[in-house]
Amino acid sequence: MPIQQIENKKNENFLESTATTTTEIIDHTNVFSVITDADVTADNAPKSCEIQNSVKDDEVMLYENVGTQIKRMKQLQKSCTLACYKDGEWNTPVPVVLQLLEKKTKESKRIVCHQIGTGRLQLNSTMLPTMTMKKLKTKSIIFVGQLISDEATLAPHRVIFQDQTQRDIFLKHF
Repeated sequence: MPIQQIENKKNENFLESTATTTTEIIDHTNVFSVITDADVTADNAPKSCEIQNSVKDDEVMLYENVGTQIKRMKQLQKSCTLACYKDGEWNTPVPVVLQLLEKKTKESKRIVCHQIGTGRLQLNSTMLPTMTMKKLKTKSIIFVGQLISDEATLAPHRVIFQDQTQRDIFLKHF
C-alpha cells in the first residue's frame, strides 16, 4: 500500500514550524467488485403489493384504494390518509394503502392499513356487523377500531380519501 507524506504547517506567533506525518492510503476499489449490476436494479426491490398482501386464506378482498396498475408514485401517495385519536388529540394523518377484507363466512370484516413507503402496519382492526362507519365532511369517514399498540383498546380512527367517490365506493360495503 502506498504511503503519502503530509506536511502540516503551524503558525506560532511569527515563526513557522513544519511537522511531517505519514498516513496510509487504503485502496477500496476491490470492495465494490462483488456487487453486480443485477444487485442494483429496481427489479430486485420488493413490490408494494407483495409487502401489503394481508389477505388470509379464509378472506376475500372487497376494497383496496390502490391498484397494482398505478405506476407513478405521485398517484400512490395521494391515495388516502389515516389518523387516530389517542391521548386527547388526533395524530398526524399518515398516507396509507387501505384494504377492506371480509371473511368468507361473512361474519366480520377487517380493515388493514399499511403506510406508503415503509409498508409499516398502521391499522388492523376487525369490524363487526354492529359497528358503524360515519361520513365526516366530504372526503372522510370516522369509525372506532383497535389500536396497533393495544388490541384490547378501541379508539376513533379517521380516513381521509382523495375524493368523495372513493369514500362512497368504500362505504357501500357497509
